[in-house]
Amino acid sequence: MCILAIFENKFSYQQLINTMNFYKLIFLIPITVVCFLSCSGTKKKSRQPVSQILLSTKHRKISCGDSITIKINTRLKNGVLKKSELYLDKQLLANKKDISYSVSISTADLTMGTHTLKTVVTKEDGMIGTNFKTIEIISEVIPESLTYKVINTYPHEHDFFTQGLEIHNNAFYEGTGEYGKSGLFKLKFPSFKIEHQIAMDEDYFGEGITIINDKVYQLTWKAQKAFVYNLSDFSLIQTFSYSNKEGWGLANDQQQLYMSDGSSTIFVRDPETFKVIRTFGVADNKGPISQLNELEFIDGYLWANIWTTDNIIKIDPQTGKVLAVANLNGLVPLMEEPGEKRDVLNGIAYNHSTKKLYVTGKLWPKLYEIELIAK
Repeated sequence: MCILAIFENKFSYQQLINTMNFYKLIFLIPITVVCFLSCSGTKKKSRQPVSQILLSTKHRKISCGDSITIKINTRLKNGVLKKSELYLDKQLLANKKDISYSVSISTADLTMGTHTLKTVVTKEDGMIGTNFKTIEIISEVIPESLTYKVINTYPHEHDFFTQGLEIHNNAFYEGTGEYGKSGLFKLKFPSFKIEHQIAMDEDYFGEGITIINDKVYQLTWKAQKAFVYNLSDFSLIQTFSYSNKEGWGLANDQQQLYMSDGSSTIFVRDPETFKVIRTFGVADNKGPISQLNELEFIDGYLWANIWTTDNIIKIDPQTGKVLAVANLNGLVPLMEEPGEKRDVLNGIAYNHSTKKLYVTGKLWPKLYEIELIAK
């Protein structure tokens, strides 16, 4: 009553109601405008185009040489299509203005392993949609089956956890692993007495080695570092870092380095910068071959130990196709003393001047000169 009495001094009751309604209107108008604009913006918002990648085969593993047809379907919820691009890895296969189209390709020139199909669909208003699909290229070649015969047997330091083996000017070089035991060794042939050695820091687990341009390159397992030594005295020249989670095997073709990391992929690197020049997958006619370990270049072909197996494989370094599989089952030497240990076959060395092939294994007391023969 008191409040009404105060207002009655200046306003009538009806005037008060009118004043209140006026201020309500003042507040409601901006809110209504904002809501209207917001709703209008939602209706007009551009939607991302969606593309679909369909293959003429249901199998992701495609034999090299086979032709496949790739069909692209695009859905637009609004707007107008400007272009639809199709890529295989980084190569542009098609640039169309069609909602749906097909492209046929041959896989004859593709390397083994995984390849990525990618669509980039663009609308006239600039809105872009992308999609991906992977295909796996496997070899059409059935690898030749090889076995072996032992030509000569030599002593090998049974404490060496062999990770890399190389011959240069008739001397053997060996890189060893395990934390606290890793190192690099020069060994006199045929006695295999140590002529020179260098130990790695206990924080490093040594891996594959190779020699090029009078330098020894040595990988590390998980440290993501490669060390480069002077061949003559093993003095450290340079250290490189790499993004592979692990380093396994290393080889060279006198121009480039070839690195494995335990996967089915080989990384080709520049010896001056250690940058990756290209990569390729390794596969036979059944699929990718992983666990690629110690590597060696022999007469233009890359050979690799397959970790935990008795197999070494011959690889075409241009395509990644496995051309031959040599099974060295039965080569691992028997235990000669109580408490001795033997680990897996690992270590391939080829003397390019004598054309002789040598193999050994981790913690093996013997090194073998072998000849590979067809089964």
